[in-house]
Amino acid sequence: MKKSIRLYKMSQLLKSKRGSHVGMILSFVVFVTFLFFVLTVLNPIIKQQESKQTELDLIKNNLKDSLSSNLYSSSLKVDDAANYLDKNNKKTCFAIDLPAEFGDNIVVKDVDNQLVNFGTTPARNLKIVHGEKKFFKIFYAESFVVNSILLDQCVKLDEEDYTLSSVRTSEYFFEEDIKNILNEYVGNYSFLKNELGVSEENEFGINFINKTGGEISQGFDTQVAGNIYIDEILIQYYDVEANIKSGVIKLRIW
Repeated sequence: MKKSIRLYKMSQLLKSKRGSHVGMILSFVVFVTFLFFVLTVLNPIIKQQESKQTELDLIKNNLKDSLSSNLYSSSLKVDDAANYLDKNNKKTCFAIDLPAEFGDNIVVKDVDNQLVNFGTTPARNLKIVHGEKKFFKIFYAESFVVNSILLDQCVKLDEEDYTLSSVRTSEYFFEEDIKNILNEYVGNYSFLKNELGVSEENEFGINFINKTGGEISQGFDTQVAGNIYIDEILIQYYDVEANIKSGVIKLRIW
C-alpha cells in the first residue's frame, strides 16, 4: 500500500515538472513572438528616423560648403617720409597698385576699424581717402557689395613709399550669401532643395539668427504633421562692412 502511494506521488511530481517545463516553453515562445512583432513594427520607424537624421547631416554639410567662401585681407602702412598729403594741391587721397588677389568688392578700414572711402580704377589702382592717416586694412570677398566712389586724381605712391603685407586668405560665411540662400528658398525652392541634397519626399526650412537676435526664417513657421528633425550651425560671418559677427543657422526637415 505504501509503495503504491509513493509511486502515485512520483507520477504526480513528474507530471507537475513536465507541466512547468511546457509552461516555460510556451512562455518563451510567446515572448519571442511578441519581440518579433515589436521589431517588425518598430524597424521601419527606426530606419526612417535614421534616414532623416542622415539626410539632415548631409544638408548641413552641403549648406556649409555652399555658404563658405574666401576672405582676402592685407595691411597697408604708408611710410612717414611719403609725400601723400600733398597739401599744396589739396589732394586728400593717394593711390597704390591693387594686389593681384583682389577684385573690386573691397572694404577699406583704418586702424580704428572705421570705414574709409576708396575708389578703384580699370588700371587696378586702389585710391584711398586717407584723412591724414597712415595705417589701413584692406578686405576683399566676392560677397561684399561694391562700395567704391569716383575719385579725382590722387597722389600715386611709389612702391618704396608704403608697405603692403602679404595677402592672407581664410574661409568664412558672409551675411549676403546667407540672405541670398533665404531669398532663393522663396524664389526657387525646388532648385535649392536639390542643391542641398533634400530628397523628394522630404521638405526643409532654414532660420538665420544674427548677432542681435534678429531672425530671417523660411519654412520654420510651417505647421506639419509627423516627426520634425532640427539641427543648428554656430557660425562666424562677415557683414557687408567687413565686421565679423556671430550667429546661428537652424535647419529642419520633415
